[in-house]
Amino acid sequence: MTATAQRVFSPRVRNNQESRFEGTVDGIVYKANYFNLLMEPHPDPIGDRLVVRVHHRASDLTYKQISIYIPANLEGGEHQLARMNKNIFVDYVNYSDPENPTAHKSVGGTLEFSFDEQSNSITGNLNAIMDNSGSDGGGTFAIAIIDFLVSGKQG
Repeated sequence: MTATAQRVFSPRVRNNQESRFEGTVDGIVYKANYFNLLMEPHPDPIGDRLVVRVHHRASDLTYKQISIYIPANLEGGEHQLARMNKNIFVDYVNYSDPENPTAHKSVGGTLEFSFDEQSNSITGNLNAIMDNSGSDGGGTFAIAIIDFLVSGKQG
């Protein structure tokens, strides 16, 4: 008698079922399929930061990443994103061409957020004007994400 192994397929479960981060980047639909919320420790004068990091990964395994950096002691509410604001900012990195990724940083716009420490989750709206890192402002575009929710690990 021969024994055969059977492979059991189970549906893939996302890391955070309730997390959502959808909107547009430069007029193109952006829907994150990977979500991360973490606290990053940094020495003074930077200090601890709450970091929201999301990816939109395509079927060819290239991805586009948005990261929002918020000082840990900043109260929720609406905050300005400005070129000179080093405290709260947004990064966007497009890895569609893995040999030549492009990085962008917020130079204007607003971030409205609320952080719930008990559930370790952040909700809000992001309207950012982005520019090439180190650019002169010639290639700006907008990121618009309405009613996002990103949950971190409980613990």
